[in-house]
Amino acid sequence: MRLAILLAAAALVSTPAFSQVLQSGALSAGADRSPGVPAFSGIPMQPAFSGPGRGAGPQMTLARTLLAEGKYAEADRILTDLVHRSNNSETYFLKGVSSLGTGQSASARTYFKSVLMSRKTRHAGAMTGLALSEIQLGNRPAAERILETLKSQDDRCDGRCSRSTSIEQAVSTVEKALG
Repeated sequence: MRLAILLAAAALVSTPAFSQVLQSGALSAGADRSPGVPAFSGIPMQPAFSGPGRGAGPQMTLARTLLAEGKYAEADRILTDLVHRSNNSETYFLKGVSSLGTGQSASARTYFKSVLMSRKTRHAGAMTGLALSEIQLGNRPAAERILETLKSQDDRCDGRCSRSTSIEQAVSTVEKALG
């Protein structure tokens, strides 16, 4: 089931940030990926995080690159270290993505919830990750509630806000994962 969720999400177009990385040639289409894991999980990475600790240097950059390549286990090791040294939303978000990609759904849920609580916002990527985690954990009703929240955001935004693309991608990813 985990693979089915990730494959459904992988069918989506990646976010602008990852598209730029791919177009720059920094990532090879034939890159060695974690076994059975697609190149991109479909979790919106926009809007970008801001504030103290954003970026966290070369290790954070490496973790982002590994996630874009589908090397979730390698990224997870780096992010485990960063989570212990840094208390910021982006680190927790990326740790949630790596946890989801390595099949640690309960851990992923915890990290995505932390992002949503600490930011006091409805970051589309964190909401998508939380919904996918809930699906993997067999909690379909929770994922459906998250989808309804995302649809409500999409209706309010109506293509006019800066988060429009991310919200639309989030809705599509969760709908596909729910089948």
